Order: sequence, then structure tokens, then C-alpha cells
Amino acid sequence: MAEDTTDLRIARRLKEIRLARGLTLARLASLVGMSSAHLSRLETGERQPSVGALIQLARAHEMSLGKLVGEDEEPARYVVRRGQEALRQSANGPYVALSGPFPGLQAVRLELDPEAEPPRANHPGEEWLYVLDGSARLLLDQEPIRLDAGDACHFNAGLDHELSAVQGKATVLLVSTAARSWHAPLSPHVPG
Repeated sequence: MAEDTTDLRIARRLKEIRLARGLTLARLASLVGMSSAHLSRLETGERQPSVGALIQLARAHEMSLGKLVGEDEEPARYVVRRGQEALRQSANGPYVALSGPFPGLQAVRLELDPEAEPPRANHPGEEWLYVLDGSARLLLDQEPIRLDAGDACHFNAGLDHELSAVQGKATVLLVSTAARSWHAPLSPHVPG
């Protein structure tokens, strides 16, 4: 069960958006490549969504990550000031959404928890990540890539990938872009 009001608010918002768009759990599940049962658990707050799952849901609903989780948006620009970021929790660890209302690009600062089981993902678009602190391990299409502070990697997000901390915590800037076609079939961020 979700432990705090932010988690419950996001869970309720996920359900509200799905219902407002007239989608059944089964239909949304087919769009994002997750099971109906997993989506139901996300909507009730029984499970916390990974950052990747939130990005996939935002894409399926054709909205920004910020709008999906209920943040206020500005129509032409979005500024995140230091110290005013909203810290959220995902299956990967805590994250801060750094991008605004534009659905083509999502940027997050992700604190990788070394104890977390990294969710596997593949989805339309591209990802670029930059290790700010610590060391991370990117498993990209079954090939492990170690990235230390200052290292970056740009890759096709359609390849299976997962991201984890190597030793201790790692902080990563993750930028994900949408595929050129919003209506391309979406692949799952496999529930952990």
C-alpha cells in the first residue's frame, strides 16, 4: 500500500486520467505493455511506479510526466529552481522531474538506490543519461556498461535496458525522448 499522501495522490491521478480518457485497464495495458493487474496495483497505490513506467503512461496519455503526476504546468516554459524540486519515489529510487509540459521530452534526476531491483524497460524513442555522482551500471541489450561520474550514454530506448547503482548510491540525469509517432505500439517497463 502507498505510504504517503503523494504516492496516493499519484495513484488516484493515474486512475482519474485513465477513466477520463475512457480507457479500460485492459486497453491501457495493451498500449503500454503492462499487465492489467500491475496497472490496477499502481492505481490503488499498492505498488510504486518506476520512472520508466510513469514516462510510458505519460506517452500513452499524450501528456507530460509533470501533468501525469498532477504538477502545475506553464504553457510555454518550465523552470525548476534549486531547492524547489518535488522529490518523488519510484521503483528505481527517488527522482525529481526536471522537464515541463512538453510531451516529446522527459528529464529526471534519479537517485539510484543500490538495494532496488532495477526494472527492465524498452520503449519507443531515445534515452540519454549522464552520471552526476557515483557509478551506475546500464544493462543495454544484455551488454553491461559501467558509467562513472562524468560519463554519458545515448541509446535507442527500443533496446531492452535497465539501470542500477554499482556501489552505494548513484545520481543520474536521465533524458528520454518520445518516438516520432505517438501512436507506435509501446513496450513494457517490466514490473519488478
